[in-house]
Amino acid sequence: RINMRNVYLVLILCCLVGCNHKTEEGKSLMVTHESIQLKNDYLGKPGPIIELDKKIVGIDYALDSCLFYIDIETDSLYRFGPRGVGPGEFIYPHTIQHLDKNRFGIFDLQARKYTQIQIKNHQIHMETPVAVANDKIGMSFDVKQISDNSYLGMGPYPKEMFVFMDSLSNTKSSFFEFPYKDASEKALKNHLRAMAYQGRLVLNTDRDRVAFTSIWGEIFQIYKVEKDSLVLLNKSEKVYPKYTIEDSQDGYSAPMYGSNIVGYISSTANNQYIYLLYSGTKLEDYAKAQKEFDASTIHVFNWEGEKVQTFTLDIPCTNICISSDNQVLWAIANNPDPELVKFNLPTIEK
Repeated sequence: RINMRNVYLVLILCCLVGCNHKTEEGKSLMVTHESIQLKNDYLGKPGPIIELDKKIVGIDYALDSCLFYIDIETDSLYRFGPRGVGPGEFIYPHTIQHLDKNRFGIFDLQARKYTQIQIKNHQIHMETPVAVANDKIGMSFDVKQISDNSYLGMGPYPKEMFVFMDSLSNTKSSFFEFPYKDASEKALKNHLRAMAYQGRLVLNTDRDRVAFTSIWGEIFQIYKVEKDSLVLLNKSEKVYPKYTIEDSQDGYSAPMYGSNIVGYISSTANNQYIYLLYSGTKLEDYAKAQKEFDASTIHVFNWEGEKVQTFTLDIPCTNICISSDNQVLWAIANNPDPELVKFNLPTIEK
């Protein structure tokens, strides 16, 4: 079984430390932020965020209500999604996914469930959670809904990196394996490599393109969704993680070297572009800073994998989301307390 401490260590580390990263000279545009002053409440420890019909919806790791949304027309914050094990409650919501104008999905890492939620006229409706784990695949690091009866999971599976599941958590198909830098690393079992190559998935608006980004190193992959299969379109594997393997009867893990580069700490996308918040700082330097992971560099790619722009943010941020028209980048920044910030972006030259 998985050593859960190693999984949560990655999540905790992502909330501990931060530094700035210099981008390639002459290839970045500086953008300045506008702080959004909430009128009625405060943020605890915000996690991933999305834009949803004039709202910013996100996960809060610190509070008993682990979900929130901000009405960006009134700058008011609303909390929902109590923490717990009962109906309508969450144990550890880990990732959030935009589905349509009023709906989004939450993947609960510890409960291994995916919940579809609708917010309309400030009314919240939660669908019955879908189990997204079975005896064959076990745990997933991330799960995204592709269609009503298709869920894409990524995790330390026996031989695969990705699986497609139906709404009854039956495995329909599986694909690929986790990255490796050489033959020696490839010889490691897939589920052990997975612990070193943890990351997250982001989809385009139509949910027919998927991008994977690694937390450690600099690894970025793009896939096309074709029914219940994935086709690799592009990959960039510039820096690989350095780690050791611990594998015993009590579990397995992949402890990281302090010299590792922290890579992509947040991602967001629409049908046109993928926006990646990139660090490039060593883990040991983050540990010395004793801050939350944050970064100031945004790399923008099209869905063919070509870099089209780099932005430098005037304030380091922890999580980002892009508007559907590519005009506004929303983000969470510690200033010094967590706050929502807004960046008006210039038009990207195609």
